[in-house]
Amino acid sequence: MSCFTLPDTPEPLTLTDRPSGEDFSPLPHGLTLGDAVAVRAFQVQPGDLVVAMFSDGTGLHPTEHVPGPYPADPHTVSDCPCNGCEECDDLDSWTSAGHGRVADTGWRFACLAPAEDDEPCVIVLRNRPMAVIPAAVVAAAEAAEPPERMYGVTWSVDFDASSPEEAARLAHEQLKSYATDSLPPVLEVRGQGGRTTVIDLSNGEQTTIEPSPTYTRDQVRQAASAALARLHEFVDLGDELQSLGVGALLSLLDDPHSSYPYTGDEEEGR
Repeated sequence: MSCFTLPDTPEPLTLTDRPSGEDFSPLPHGLTLGDAVAVRAFQVQPGDLVVAMFSDGTGLHPTEHVPGPYPADPHTVSDCPCNGCEECDDLDSWTSAGHGRVADTGWRFACLAPAEDDEPCVIVLRNRPMAVIPAAVVAAAEAAEPPERMYGVTWSVDFDASSPEEAARLAHEQLKSYATDSLPPVLEVRGQGGRTTVIDLSNGEQTTIEPSPTYTRDQVRQAASAALARLHEFVDLGDELQSLGVGALLSLLDDPHSSYPYTGDEEEGR
């Protein structure tokens, strides 16, 4: 819980702890409410992360936490870029209800985030107290985060079964048992560079398996030619036999089941 005061009023603003229910997303990038500051809605800057609002007026200012914190993109109501949304329509109806209200919208309201992805604009009173995390703090926290990478996770086990379908069902039952079993599985986690880490979740042991080397066709050709040329020093293979030897080796490596893979970097005729 944090307490703030605004420069134009001595009344305290109490920012309560963020709810942990499923309706409330956690703050991103490791940010906390301790990073927040209090400002009026018209003082919110582009990129500020809006996390909560307070009631306007005098007296107590209950905290209204924003379920999904959003980066601010403030506009005046007259410059709102949306093509019409529920909030803007409601404001138009409110304005049309009284002739004197037409001039009020500009100084009464502010749009903090235009409509996006079926979500309406966020329109609030310009003087409403807000809790935001400044854009510079958000950017620094995002830059400090380790980059996300894609990992492939596999699990394997052998089953005695009468058919592939039965083996699949047994595997499914085995996977479901891990939800209550005290012994979690051993998993293979493959990184983007091809390195595989075998992780035993039951004891925390990890084993790293380096990826097997791969070779281009040119690398294989050069190595095969050099090896056959070396052999030619002792046995007269002849140019035709030496060329056939290189071709046979490349043909072997074309086999996807070969233990000696290569990566082709050019299309060649066979």
